[in-house]
Amino acid sequence: FEGWKILPRVLADYELVLLLKGQGQIVIDDVQYTVEAGDLICFKPGVKHSLWVGQEPCMLFYGLHFEPLDPARSIPFPDVLHLDAPIRLTALFQKLHEVYYAKAYLYEWKQSLLLQQILCEILSILHEKEEPAGSRRIRQVLEYIHEDPCRPITLEGLLRQVGIQKTEFIRIFRTVTGTTPIRYIIDRRLENACE
Repeated sequence: FEGWKILPRVLADYELVLLLKGQGQIVIDDVQYTVEAGDLICFKPGVKHSLWVGQEPCMLFYGLHFEPLDPARSIPFPDVLHLDAPIRLTALFQKLHEVYYAKAYLYEWKQSLLLQQILCEILSILHEKEEPAGSRRIRQVLEYIHEDPCRPITLEGLLRQVGIQKTEFIRIFRTVTGTTPIRYIIDRRLENACE
């Protein structure tokens, strides 16, 4: 609601806030951000922060407090991450919300699994944002190969799929996988045969 605020505080655990609607202001370590729908905020342990809503449109959000599986390692999330289409992440937060309030059979295990899925999804989003366009195309090719490595796959067919020149494609593919496209396909087929 308008005028809602969290005064400066420091948490002992992590908190993720996924904004679904509206906007607000946050300060993390004396840096001010305007956040809006589609933003993910990560409040880290021991870091001073505050949050407030000055005026309409007010914020609707999911908030999630958690402790990492390995307390010795920090989670490499930025303070604020803008998500272009947080559909999968929103669905995971919603499912966690449902599991938490239903308190049904094995709900603590389900919560733990959903938390891990949320963290994994955020890491995937970060990786995609930082990934060069060429590597992204190679990842799509790898997904295509993994769908059914035993079907007929040609280098020419892969080149048509990604729209990159042959020498550039092979160079990027080798950088990402450590091998050539043909060797990669053969290795996947051998793995399939062994299974």
